[in-house]
Amino acid sequence: MGCNYPIESSSRALTVTPWAGHHRFHDLKQQHHWQPSEGDNSGNRESVNVQAGESAQVRVVIVDDHPLTTEGLVARLENAGLFVCATVAAVEYVPFDLLPDVVICDMRLPGRSGADAVGFLVDRGLRVFAMSGVASPDEVLNALAAGARAFVAKTTPGPTFVAAVRSVAAGSLFLTPEVAHFLRVDAGHRHLDRDDLSPRAMATLHGLERGDTPDELGVALRLSGSSYQDVVEEIWDCGTRRRRRFAASAREIELLRLTAQGLTHKELAKRLNVSVRTIP
Repeated sequence: MGCNYPIESSSRALTVTPWAGHHRFHDLKQQHHWQPSEGDNSGNRESVNVQAGESAQVRVVIVDDHPLTTEGLVARLENAGLFVCATVAAVEYVPFDLLPDVVICDMRLPGRSGADAVGFLVDRGLRVFAMSGVASPDEVLNALAAGARAFVAKTTPGPTFVAAVRSVAAGSLFLTPEVAHFLRVDAGHRHLDRDDLSPRAMATLHGLERGDTPDELGVALRLSGSSYQDVVEEIWDCGTRRRRRFAASAREIELLRLTAQGLTHKELAKRLNVSVRTIP
């Protein structure tokens, strides 16, 4: 899926003149704001920023609506030798024509957000790296089930963050101790009847939770590099099937939301237009 733009070149930047609903691409060294064309009702968004020049080995697009976060992340990745080819404030504005190796997607965005944003990108053939500073375990696991190949907290040390980006760009899955914990706990609460996690997969999750590296787990569990990825893929597959099988319905989600507000069973039944006897 791509977009066709009239292009004007310059010595420092690639300027793309937008039609309605599209963006203008600018040099990352400058500050600009995209203004919607006449007849565009999508509202103000941050501009799409693109660097000119040859791409590095790993091409990255960042989706985050906080400029300070984006600027810091761009600096971190480029200092590590990665090429940030664009930054956007919402998944609807990802420039698919740039063919990024990985899209780093914040979990809280305007428009599509969370697992919905991840799925939007995955459905378009992109490798997605989810990140957040506030996402709950359920939000993280739902993002993985939607196709994210990694979730890394924004507070993660730079070297680990960069390693995760490179791993996803190369087509691998990346498990942090935090996500390993979420997956192991979820497996305990929602057990699959068949084809659930093998003893080797559970041992891998426990090891990652302790802070063991893949190399250390490879020695302890007699795994080669490819075997480690096979185990991680097994963990991912079980986690995805678990989330899809036990996904809450829209009515259940609404019930949980209203319950959290302190409504009584009678009030819940009235609000949901059901019998009190059907309220758990």
